[in-house]
Amino acid sequence: MKKGQATIFIVIGIVLFLIILITIFLRAGIIKKATVSQLVTSLSFEKQVEEVKNYVRSCLESTTNTAIDMLNTASIESYEEYERQIALIVKAKFPQCTDFSKFKGVKVENEKLNNVTVKFSEDKKSLYVEADYNLDVIKGKKSAKISNIATEINFKVSCCIPVEVDNDCIYNGGTITVTNECGATYTIHNGDSLKVGDICVAC
Repeated sequence: MKKGQATIFIVIGIVLFLIILITIFLRAGIIKKATVSQLVTSLSFEKQVEEVKNYVRSCLESTTNTAIDMLNTASIESYEEYERQIALIVKAKFPQCTDFSKFKGVKVENEKLNNVTVKFSEDKKSLYVEADYNLDVIKGKKSAKISNIATEINFKVSCCIPVEVDNDCIYNGGTITVTNECGATYTIHNGDSLKVGDICVAC
């Protein structure tokens, strides 16, 4: 083989090597770009699902506070009955709170509220509210299911009697006259219990 021919083959070999190398880098770049795009899309969808979940939880909190306000002037004889009444009101009003038209780019389907459970904390200072609630969040070929939304609400009867009591809701002090936030006036004597049924109305 002549020296000139050998040089041509070397040049051709180098060119082919460069073409293969460039092709590999281009393909790697395309794959990487596609992977990053898919990751961004996935993270964006997860964020939208979390926003829907937070919105549903805020509705649960709002309707629970509404129920508490509605029962402030009611005469309820036990914590169990209070829990039951709160659950009934929340279940009735919760569907009126949710409006998913504000969420652009996703669809919310198969919305269903099955049940609402309400329980007082042991110290009776908060309410744990759980909604057996199901819905599907859909975006293109992606979908996510949301179920069982729960929240905890600080509990305070706004029409409570502003007086200090012991752990048994007994007033220990001299005779006093107090007025609550709802305008009712009470005369309280030493040893008086401020319980209505099982509920302590002192604050």
